[in-house]
Amino acid sequence: MHTVFSTQGTKPADAWRRWAAMSSREFYDGTLESASSEVPEFVFDKGLAFPISITRLTSSISMGYTRSWEHIRANRVGLRVMWFVRRGRIRFVRSDGAFEIKAGEAGIVDTNAPFNGRIVCDSSGVFESIQAIVPANLYLAHLAHAETFTGRVGLDSAHGRVVTGLLDMLVHEGDHLGDKAARSLVTSFLDAISPCVAVGCSQSRPPRSLADKRLSDVKNFVLMNFTDPELSADRVAAGCGISARYLSHILRENHTSFSELLWQQRLPMAREQLVSGARCRLINEVAFMSGFKSAAHFSRMFKDAYGCTPREFRAAHPS
Repeated sequence: MHTVFSTQGTKPADAWRRWAAMSSREFYDGTLESASSEVPEFVFDKGLAFPISITRLTSSISMGYTRSWEHIRANRVGLRVMWFVRRGRIRFVRSDGAFEIKAGEAGIVDTNAPFNGRIVCDSSGVFESIQAIVPANLYLAHLAHAETFTGRVGLDSAHGRVVTGLLDMLVHEGDHLGDKAARSLVTSFLDAISPCVAVGCSQSRPPRSLADKRLSDVKNFVLMNFTDPELSADRVAAGCGISARYLSHILRENHTSFSELLWQQRLPMAREQLVSGARCRLINEVAFMSGFKSAAHFSRMFKDAYGCTPREFRAAHPS
């Protein structure tokens, strides 16, 4: 793994300014909260960039992290983050409840909804966790049954032990893997954790309302058709057997919009195309393949989401 952020040897103002710049690029926007006036020893390492991101977080002090609606509107790309706690524990609080992940356990957070996470160090004063940051389209391809799941995931099973083994391999060897090998291992990793998440879903999933089922239908239709540049809200509504007005109501009640659903699918796919085996394609080809009508629109939306242009992103991630 290589370090993409560290507070060592930095002043408080410089440290948090650098964190804000890094987190929107490698992680997701949010606000760090520390009870200490001093900068803790806080290190963020990265071991894999494609097709998911594997990172490691270590800290010498308990801290909080808040992602608000303001952060979500400014950084709209939907990601699922799988937290694997190695030392200490982390507690997440959302509008629909709270859960805690202890050492040896995992948990999943959807960055499309606000939350507060608070890490707590172990008795030796250390917190350590591994994060698998998964684009929404890839997550739904392997864990469609857990589309709305947020919560703790147990790893005390045969599948859980396979997940842990594959995760260790991605952590330690991710920097040295080619795209084909990385894709194969990540596929196995996501397929292995799927049964573990299914157990968590069965334990925590409340009965879904008709509106929830309709929203799931809408998201699935968008997922299957988002590469079509002519995809529209009217077409999605017709495909799901509902009116355009009801579609608008469902999305508004869930604090999102049709355009946001599209960007949550198109932007991660385009980012993957820029650094994958398709990197030989021109930027405008990547744009069109990801459902954008023009390279200019693609470049503008990409920079809004990731803080750099597609060309700059590709140059920063050589094969």
